[in-house]
Amino acid sequence: ETLPFLASLGYVGLLLILKIGAFIMNIAKKYLEQAYIGYHRIICYDLMIKGIQEDLSKFNNDKIIIPRLKAELINYEKQRRYWLNKRIELKQFIINLNIKDKIKQVLILRFIELKKRREISDILHYSLSYIDRLLKRGLFFIDEKLKSSSQKVVI
Repeated sequence: ETLPFLASLGYVGLLLILKIGAFIMNIAKKYLEQAYIGYHRIICYDLMIKGIQEDLSKFNNDKIIIPRLKAELINYEKQRRYWLNKRIELKQFIINLNIKDKIKQVLILRFIELKKRREISDILHYSLSYIDRLLKRGLFFIDEKLKSSSQKVVI
């Protein structure tokens, strides 16, 4: 049934469908890539926190610098916690999806544990093309979930 329909669309119609599909996956991908952003921000905040802690020990008697450093430290620790919680939230989001476990596993490895597709293929002993198909299915499912979600999703 779908083959005659697709054939009737012609080259331009098929390109349009592919572009729409890629756009849809980009919404889900952007949402999940917050874990990647969070990972790198956590590393930065860890370095800044360490630097401030070292500075606090150097300026332990300075009544002007110490309060400023402590305020910065509190802010960086708050931001670090935010991104840690965001990564946990995204992992829980994937775990709670109503999809096959192998798709969840691939999504977690790719977007939460930040593994490359080849690494996922080696870990799970699936072909790279099968990993790509599972990722694509998962991203399409997540996109639909995000669209139908009553809560506001910030990307």
